[in-house]
Amino acid sequence: MSNRTVFKAGLLITSVGAVLIYAATLMSQPELTFVLEKQVSTELPPQVIDRSMQFLANWPQWFRNVAEAQSQDIRGIAYPSVEQVLEPGSIIMLTMKRPSGNSDAPPAQLKIGVGKYLANFVLQLRLIEDSSGALTQQFDQVNWEIDFPDAKTIHIKLEARPATFRAKLLCAIAKPLVLSNLMLPEIEKLAKFTQPQSLELKPAFQR
Repeated sequence: MSNRTVFKAGLLITSVGAVLIYAATLMSQPELTFVLEKQVSTELPPQVIDRSMQFLANWPQWFRNVAEAQSQDIRGIAYPSVEQVLEPGSIIMLTMKRPSGNSDAPPAQLKIGVGKYLANFVLQLRLIEDSSGALTQQFDQVNWEIDFPDAKTIHIKLEARPATFRAKLLCAIAKPLVLSNLMLPEIEKLAKFTQPQSLELKPAFQR
């Protein structure tokens, strides 16, 4: 056996050993959370950005692959169109666009919970469930937080906690790719969306 062959075999054994050690380390961390953050600049007035966020009819313009966003009550019934606004504690159903070439398939839906929401300050969202199970089977937790460090900056933080070894390993070896696919709010589009829709709300509007 040549020295070159011995070297290659040793390198392979070392690499496999390193992967196994890394895998064991991942499995020993049940609360392992992966984080991805982005920040963009904007020239839009704060009130324009807030309209894009507050009125759910605008969400398909700056959410990845979303066809419709609707606020629902606890029974899963959508509120009237005049009440389709963002509020703390809201439950929002995101209907995703159908994959190209598969128009017969029912569209996937993601149920999103709204945590804290303060206009031009912070918006916290969390994944509750998805109709396909693809995300909730692989991740125990997916959270998004959009905030505004200053009047010209939009920042987003994604936190994802994998539920399976496969998801942990994928996040570990391809974190930017995996987490980018989970980054539903696209702040680059939010920063440039100049004509958001708005609603004429009644002064005494309450749910």
